[in-house]
Amino acid sequence: MSTRTAVVFGAGKMACGLIGHVLARSGFSVQFVARRPEVVAAINQFGGFQLSIAGQPRPLVIRGCSALPIEDERPGRSPTPTSSSPLSASTISPTSRRRSARACSCAARRAATIR
Repeated sequence: MSTRTAVVFGAGKMACGLIGHVLARSGFSVQFVARRPEVVAAINQFGGFQLSIAGQPRPLVIRGCSALPIEDERPGRSPTPTSSSPLSASTISPTSRRRSARACSCAARRAATIR
């Protein structure tokens, strides 16, 4: 039986702590797409991550994960702009939406070529 791969955009508390954990336990190889290079490096170095759960004496070790940076691969382009403030789709310009869609598409293509 071949391993199925799931791509998760983000590698924060919700992505790793909930989504990644559930997917990994369900037999998926999880590919995170993260914005912070140190998070990408840490996940790739260990092939996963540790998940601390309240009330549990030891953290769970989640394996079978890897990560990619979310950046635009085209020469001469800067990384896709990100914002820490919440935005609705109506406040984002059409150009920004297209740029974000291209970055997601690039990351998804990279994820598909890993296996």
